[in-house]
Amino acid sequence: ENDYTKDFSFEVSILTEDGSIDTSVNKTYGDMTFVEGVAAFTLKNGQQLSAKDMPPGTKFRVHEKDTDGYTVSVTDGETTEENTIYTGVTSVDYTLVTFTNTKNENPSGYALPNTGGPGTRLFTIFGLILIAGAGLLLWRKRRIS
Repeated sequence: ENDYTKDFSFEVSILTEDGSIDTSVNKTYGDMTFVEGVAAFTLKNGQQLSAKDMPPGTKFRVHEKDTDGYTVSVTDGETTEENTIYTGVTSVDYTLVTFTNTKNENPSGYALPNTGGPGTRLFTIFGLILIAGAGLLLWRKRRIS
Protein backbone atom coordinates (compact mmCIF):
# COMPACT_ATOMS: atom_id res chain seq x y z
CA GLU A 1 0.00 0.00 0.00
CA ASN A 2 1.26 3.47 -0.84
CA ASP A 3 2.45 5.71 1.98
CA TYR A 4 1.48 9.26 1.00
CA THR A 5 3.12 10.70 4.13
CA LYS A 6 6.62 9.32 3.42
CA ASP A 7 9.42 11.86 3.14
CA PHE A 8 11.66 11.52 0.10
CA SER A 9 15.11 13.11 0.36
CA PHE A 10 16.52 15.18 -2.49
CA GLU A 11 19.76 16.98 -3.12
CA VAL A 12 20.15 19.61 -5.85
CA SER A 13 23.70 20.62 -6.76
CA ILE A 14 24.88 23.47 -8.96
CA LEU A 15 27.69 22.20 -11.15
CA THR A 16 30.72 23.70 -12.81
CA GLU A 17 31.47 23.07 -16.49
CA ASP A 18 33.49 19.94 -15.61
CA GLY A 19 30.58 18.48 -13.61
CA SER A 20 31.91 19.04 -10.10
CA ILE A 21 29.87 20.88 -7.44
CA ASP A 22 30.32 24.66 -7.57
CA THR A 23 31.09 25.25 -3.88
CA SER A 24 31.17 29.03 -4.40
CA VAL A 25 27.35 29.17 -4.62
CA ASN A 26 25.76 30.26 -1.33
CA LYS A 27 22.44 31.68 -2.38
CA THR A 28 18.68 31.09 -2.34
CA TYR A 29 16.88 30.47 -5.62
CA GLY A 30 13.12 30.24 -5.18
CA ASP A 31 12.42 27.62 -2.50
CA MET A 32 15.96 26.22 -2.43
CA THR A 33 18.82 27.50 -0.32
CA PHE A 34 22.21 26.45 -1.63
CA VAL A 35 25.12 26.12 0.77
CA GLU A 36 28.43 25.49 -0.99
CA GLY A 37 26.49 24.62 -4.15
CA VAL A 38 24.09 22.10 -2.57
CA ALA A 39 20.44 22.36 -1.48
CA ALA A 40 19.04 19.41 0.51
CA PHE A 41 15.34 18.96 1.28
CA THR A 42 12.54 16.42 1.62
CA LEU A 43 9.24 16.21 -0.24
CA LYS A 44 6.07 14.20 0.34
CA ASN A 45 3.50 13.05 -2.19
CA GLY A 46 2.29 15.96 -4.33
CA GLN A 47 4.79 18.51 -2.97
CA GLN A 48 7.16 20.52 -5.14
CA LEU A 49 9.90 23.13 -4.89
CA SER A 50 11.18 25.62 -7.41
CA ALA A 51 14.56 27.21 -8.03
CA LYS A 52 13.03 30.38 -9.42
CA ASP A 53 15.46 33.00 -10.74
CA MET A 54 18.33 30.54 -11.20
CA PRO A 55 20.24 31.98 -14.18
CA PRO A 56 19.63 30.35 -17.58
CA GLY A 57 22.47 28.05 -18.60
CA THR A 58 23.14 26.90 -15.03
CA LYS A 59 24.20 23.25 -14.97
CA PHE A 60 22.56 21.31 -12.14
CA ARG A 61 22.05 17.80 -10.79
CA VAL A 62 19.04 16.48 -8.85
CA HIS A 63 19.61 13.33 -6.81
CA GLU A 64 16.83 11.52 -4.98
CA LYS A 65 18.23 9.55 -2.06
CA ASP A 66 16.90 6.66 0.05
CA THR A 67 14.56 5.16 -2.54
CA ASP A 68 14.59 1.58 -1.22
CA GLY A 69 11.32 -0.14 -2.06
CA TYR A 70 10.48 2.33 -4.82
CA THR A 71 11.09 2.57 -8.55
CA VAL A 72 11.97 6.14 -9.48
CA SER A 73 11.25 7.66 -12.88
CA VAL A 74 12.41 11.10 -13.97
CA THR A 75 10.57 13.16 -16.57
CA ASP A 76 12.14 16.12 -18.34
CA GLY A 77 9.69 17.47 -20.89
CA GLU A 78 8.83 14.53 -23.15
CA THR A 79 11.53 12.13 -21.91
CA THR A 80 10.96 9.70 -19.02
CA GLU A 81 13.52 7.22 -17.71
CA GLU A 82 14.07 5.17 -14.56
CA ASN A 83 16.80 6.83 -12.55
CA THR A 84 17.43 8.56 -9.21
CA ILE A 85 19.79 11.20 -10.65
CA TYR A 86 19.04 13.87 -13.24
CA THR A 87 21.57 16.29 -14.71
CA GLY A 88 20.46 19.23 -16.82
CA VAL A 89 20.90 22.88 -17.72
CA THR A 90 18.37 25.62 -16.90
CA SER A 91 16.67 27.24 -19.88
CA VAL A 92 15.53 30.81 -20.52
CA ASP A 93 11.85 29.99 -19.89
CA TYR A 94 11.85 27.27 -17.23
CA THR A 95 13.09 23.76 -16.71
CA LEU A 96 10.64 21.27 -15.23
CA VAL A 97 11.97 18.00 -13.82
CA THR A 98 9.47 15.58 -12.27
CA PHE A 99 10.44 12.63 -10.07
CA THR A 100 7.78 9.93 -9.71
CA ASN A 101 8.12 7.21 -7.08
CA THR A 102 6.22 3.97 -7.59
CA LYS A 103 6.17 1.58 -4.65
CA ASN A 104 7.48 -1.85 -5.56
CA GLU A 105 4.86 -4.49 -4.86
CA ASN A 106 7.39 -6.91 -3.40
CA PRO A 107 10.64 -5.04 -2.64
CA SER A 108 12.27 -8.07 -0.97
CA GLY A 109 12.18 -10.10 -4.19
CA TYR A 110 10.81 -13.19 -2.41
CA ALA A 111 7.74 -15.02 -3.65
CA LEU A 112 5.04 -14.74 -1.04
CA PRO A 113 2.84 -17.80 -0.31
CA ASN A 114 -0.79 -17.87 -1.34
CA THR A 115 -3.23 -17.46 1.50
CA GLY A 116 -6.71 -18.86 1.97
CA GLY A 117 -5.72 -22.44 1.05
CA PRO A 118 -6.88 -25.63 2.82
CA GLY A 119 -4.62 -24.92 5.77
CA THR A 120 -3.24 -27.65 8.04
CA ARG A 121 -6.50 -29.41 8.95
CA LEU A 122 -5.87 -32.43 6.67
CA PHE A 123 -2.29 -32.80 7.93
CA THR A 124 -3.51 -32.68 11.53
CA ILE A 125 -6.19 -35.34 10.96
CA PHE A 126 -3.73 -37.61 9.13
CA GLY A 127 -1.16 -37.15 11.91
CA LEU A 128 -3.74 -38.02 14.59
CA ILE A 129 -4.74 -41.17 12.68
CA LEU A 130 -1.05 -42.22 12.49
CA ILE A 131 -0.55 -41.61 16.23
CA ALA A 132 -3.74 -43.52 17.09
CA GLY A 133 -2.66 -46.41 14.82
CA ALA A 134 0.77 -46.56 16.43
CA GLY A 135 -0.82 -46.48 19.89
CA LEU A 136 -3.20 -49.30 18.94
CA LEU A 137 -0.31 -51.42 17.64
CA LEU A 138 1.71 -50.79 20.81
CA TRP A 139 -1.28 -51.66 23.04
CA ARG A 140 -1.95 -54.83 21.05
CA LYS A 141 1.72 -55.89 21.20
CA ARG A 142 1.80 -55.43 25.01
CA ARG A 143 -1.47 -57.32 25.40
CA ILE A 144 -0.12 -60.33 23.47
CA SER A 145 3.08 -60.44 25.52
